[in-house]
Amino acid sequence: MTNTLKKNAVMILAAALAAVLLLAVVFAPVSLADNNTADSSVASAVEKTHATVSSKLGEIKATVGEKVGVDVDKLENLWNYGDKVEAGVESATDDFVGMLEDIGQAYDKGDVEGILNTPKTFVDGLKGYLGSIADSVKP
Repeated sequence: MTNTLKKNAVMILAAALAAVLLLAVVFAPVSLADNNTADSSVASAVEKTHATVSSKLGEIKATVGEKVGVDVDKLENLWNYGDKVEAGVESATDDFVGMLEDIGQAYDKGDVEGILNTPKTFVDGLKGYLGSIADSVKP
């Protein structure tokens, strides 16, 4: 039951974060239009909006961390997990495709040694690819 509560709390936190960021983006132009002080540059408005969003995000993280009983750093790692996995898989795939292109170049150029090493190159590349994927998925 507590795992379900924790998952629900994390989902609510993610939704709240998305709502805060959406509101910051939507209302940033309004705050620019209402700002008649000498300090009405776009850069200062963006900084103020960023500071507001950052402080609200910090409050949300602290509140959820207290209610769920989970360290805020662990929640932060969980929020960024998908991005980390995506970047790791993308990098591993790029490396694997590059290895396949190198094998193709060996055949195109008639490189006998490269052609003879194709099975070993492919197996090593596949092991590296799967290892990188596994490292990316592990938290």
